[in-house]
Amino acid sequence: MMTEQSAATHPAGEDDSGHALRARGQVLATEHFEGFLQALVNAAADVLGPDVFVGVTVVREGHPATVASSEDDTYRFDEIQYRYDEGPCLTALRTNQVVLVDNLTTEHRFDTYREGAVSLGALSTLSLPLHGGDSAVGALNLYSNQPYAFGQRELMEGKRFAAEASRALELAVRLLRRPDLLEHGPPAPTRHTVIDQATGVLMSRHACGPEQAFQVLRESSRQRGVPVRERAEEIIAAAAADPGLPPPG
Repeated sequence: MMTEQSAATHPAGEDDSGHALRARGQVLATEHFEGFLQALVNAAADVLGPDVFVGVTVVREGHPATVASSEDDTYRFDEIQYRYDEGPCLTALRTNQVVLVDNLTTEHRFDTYREGAVSLGALSTLSLPLHGGDSAVGALNLYSNQPYAFGQRELMEGKRFAAEASRALELAVRLLRRPDLLEHGPPAPTRHTVIDQATGVLMSRHACGPEQAFQVLRESSRQRGVPVRERAEEIIAAAAADPGLPPPG
């Protein structure tokens, strides 16, 4: 019988290889990707205002962990969920659904978590799942010390930032989740596939978004006087040879 925890990592119908899971874990553990997530939560906090605390939870080796936070309070709010194995963040991760709590003082879904969170000053929360392929691998968490802090504007902004983080993760793992690319080379990749894979590598290494990564790729190809696809193939080959090294400039 599938438990709620296992459903978060292996939802029904998912055909996810062990290599793909390891690839996601490698990306989630990199300092560069954590740097990207930290920049993202800082930007989200700036947009949403001083009453909102922002954090990102990811699953590493089957356990949730907070890897980026706009305030120290966010870590404390998250840790209560991890300790009691319940709360809006974990529910969003496990069900792959947005979870909104307008007022924690009157919330009945998370009794144990509610008491601890309210005692620390959290009164409303919004958690949005982050995707790394077909499954949720993390959550973007918004907290406020005010009830009913998350209306339509905050929900739309939260979805926008969650989508950006998910796109970054999905692109970054495209190379790593393809053993045929890493071990044997692509048989006949399309131009779009090669450029997407190289963009994912650059996003992971430079802690940037997809648009900036593509600009880095294009500028690098211009400086070397080679087509974008050829430069993308060089970056992929370098990453496959030694994933720990930054791509050549």
